[in-house]
Amino acid sequence: MISKQCILTSFFVCIISTSSWAKGVIQNETKTKTYTIDWKIPSYGKNSFPKKQKYESDCKPITIETPKWASIRSNFIIISKKFTKNKTNPYISTSNFNFSCKTKNIQMSDSSAIYNSQTQQWDLSLDDKKELIYVIVNTNSKAYSVLRNQIYQLKAKNATGWLVTNISNYSNNDPQLTSSTKMAWFCLTNTKRTQQLCGNGDVQYIAASHGKPELTKGDYTPYLIQILETIKFTDDK
Repeated sequence: MISKQCILTSFFVCIISTSSWAKGVIQNETKTKTYTIDWKIPSYGKNSFPKKQKYESDCKPITIETPKWASIRSNFIIISKKFTKNKTNPYISTSNFNFSCKTKNIQMSDSSAIYNSQTQQWDLSLDDKKELIYVIVNTNSKAYSVLRNQIYQLKAKNATGWLVTNISNYSNNDPQLTSSTKMAWFCLTNTKRTQQLCGNGDVQYIAASHGKPELTKGDYTPYLIQILETIKFTDDK
């Protein structure tokens, strides 16, 4: 079973203000916005954390590029995509992904992803790769099987890593899936293997239509991957 990392409350995003910690430079209105993250400058809002608490890292600055539908605030990637004009539709329209950087105890493998030095790629454990969720449909007693875990290879400008998704909020005792959440967590390690950026957040709210999960609708996974692969560690030349 994949161990879940601690997820920061998205409430803080609403009260965190953008400051010099994440400086945005608009390249072109039709293209992307580049943010430079300086880990030495704490930028939490006064109401977010105790005054004595600081957020600092030994990492060198990194840059992240975002399209119009995303932004960076403090240590969060904020993605806003409207999948439908229907306001009553259950799919989330905004999702927040926290991230942090470290320079010590860098491991290529994780409890969520196993690094293969020969292929230089990451994979799930055998158990996680085979784990299924069975969805029972009340109307005709038909069972749908859904893979619970997925892994994606990440290749940024001067870093590589992985992103794992996991479907949660279901019961083994009652396999009827009425709704669920797909979570994602990720890590990117620079080419020198001296810095590692990791984070997590919710990528999808999965609605069940007559018991059958709508797995292809409202998924932020490809959008998050698109942003993560623009990351550049500035000192890794």
